[in-house]
Amino acid sequence: MAIIDQLIQETEAFHEIPETPQTLAIRHIHALSFNSGKPVSRVNVKATAGRHLRNELTASHFKGSITELERLGYGSVQRKKKLNGKTSLTYLATREMR
Repeated sequence: MAIIDQLIQETEAFHEIPETPQTLAIRHIHALSFNSGKPVSRVNVKATAGRHLRNELTASHFKGSITELERLGYGSVQRKKKLNGKTSLTYLATREMR
């Protein structure tokens, strides 16, 4: 039975869809905010991310990731107007991701 269980697990793993850079960013952003209980900015996320994610995490990538998290109901996007007229975005996780 152990051999059969192992074969089933390996077959399931083989057919799983690999994580995309977007999925990895979403998970990292959410975990960072949820674990700290505080909103996170792109600067916070980049400072704690691995090299690959740091290179991928552009402003538009961050905005898309936190917008998707908000759409899925895992948290909220907070927008603040800066003095220079630009908008600063942060993400606050409000429920656990499973």
